[in-house]
Amino acid sequence: MRTSAEQAEAGRPEGVVSGGGWGSDLARSGLVLILSFIGFVLVPDRLVGYLSLHVVPRTRDALVLLWVTAFFVFMSWLFVRLQGGEGR
Repeated sequence: MRTSAEQAEAGRPEGVVSGGGWGSDLARSGLVLILSFIGFVLVPDRLVGYLSLHVVPRTRDALVLLWVTAFFVFMSWLFVRLQGGEGR
């Protein structure tokens, strides 16, 4: 007779390790949520407020768009890195 741990491992594909549980998943999702709010809401708002007084609107819009694009690429990379540990 096999133990419950052996039964759980038997149904798992080759090379897949059991995860850390709900705690680490909640921490990861919380990190992504907080960083997204900061990078997509707070920073662009501060940029618009600051740049409105110092540069012309076209330059302001281009700089804010550049920030949002660069932050989106960073968040995409971070999401893939956080999910990469799941299948290894």
